[in-house]
Amino acid sequence: MKLGFIARVMAAVFAVAGIAPAAEFEFQFGGGLSEEHPHTIAHRHFAKRVEELTGGRVKIEVFPSNQLGAERERIEALQMGTLDFTKVMTSVLANFMPEMNVFSLPYLYKGNAHFQAVIKSDICKDMVKGLEKVGIKGIAWYFAGNRCIYNSRRPVNTPGDMRGLKIRVPENPVMIDTINAMGGTGVPVNLAEIYTSIRTGVVDGAENSTLFYYEQKHSEVAKFYSYTNHMVDTNIAIMSLESWNRLPEDCQKAVEQAGRETEEFLFSKWLEIEADFNKRLEEQGIAFNQADVDAFREACRPVWQKHGSRLPAGLIDSILNIKF
Repeated sequence: MKLGFIARVMAAVFAVAGIAPAAEFEFQFGGGLSEEHPHTIAHRHFAKRVEELTGGRVKIEVFPSNQLGAERERIEALQMGTLDFTKVMTSVLANFMPEMNVFSLPYLYKGNAHFQAVIKSDICKDMVKGLEKVGIKGIAWYFAGNRCIYNSRRPVNTPGDMRGLKIRVPENPVMIDTINAMGGTGVPVNLAEIYTSIRTGVVDGAENSTLFYYEQKHSEVAKFYSYTNHMVDTNIAIMSLESWNRLPEDCQKAVEQAGRETEEFLFSKWLEIEADFNKRLEEQGIAFNQADVDAFREACRPVWQKHGSRLPAGLIDSILNIKF
C-alpha cells in the first residue's frame, strides 16, 4: 500500500507539472515468443506495473521473438550482466541449476491448481534464492499450459501408438527420457526449427500445449493432437542479479510485487487465449483424442526412478504433498 501510494503521488506531481518523469533505471526484457503470445503479453504487463509502482523511475523495454538471442544465450547474457530480464523454461535453466529438473518430471502435478499452489510455496521461494548463486534473480513463475503429443502420422492413445514416432523435445535429458519411456524417440530440435523439421520428416511431431501448437502453426504439418497431459509446463521470468543489485530497496519491492501480480495475470490470460485457439483448431478439423493417461503415467515410472535419485532428498515428496 505504501509503495503504491508513493508512486501515485510522484506520478501526480509530474502530471501537474506537465512533464514525463525521467527513468533512473532503463532495462531490457528479452523474450523468445511472438508479440501475440500470452508470455509476451505478460512481459508487457510486468513492465507496465513496474513503471507504475516506481512512479516511472524504472522502465523496461520488451523485445520478443528472440530479438536478443535464443533461450540459452539470454540466460548467459543475464549472468554476464549484458541483459536485464528474460523468461525461460525450467528445463533449460536446469543446465545452470539441476534442481529445476524436478519440474520436467512427467505427471508431477495433479492439475493446474496443484501447479499454482507449488509456485506459491516455500519450495519455489527456496529455488529462487538458490538461483542467486549463479547470478540470477527469480522474478515470476510462468504457467505454460499442459504439454501433450502431436504428430503427422496417427492418433496416440497408448504407449504402443508411440512406437516409431520421432518426437521433438527441448534439449533436456529428463524430457528426452520421458518421450522414450512413453514409447517414442525423443529428438532435441531448436524451437525455431520445429515446423520445418516436422514438414520435412526430420521428426514426426512434437509435444506442447494446444496454445503453442496453434500459435506456432504446427497444426499445418501435424494434424493429430493427443491429450497425454504428461507435463504442466513451468517457466520462470528471471533478472540479472547484477541489475537487481543496482536497484534501491523500494524499487526491488516494486519488481517483486509486479512479479507476483504477473503470475496471476498470466494464468488467467493463458486460459482465455487457449480456449479461443482450441475453437479455431476444431474449426480447422484437427483430430483431437484423449489418450490413456494412466497407461502413460505407468510407462513413465522409470523416468522418476532414474532422475528422481539425482534431485535433493525429499524435493519430489514435498511437491506431491502440497495441499491445494
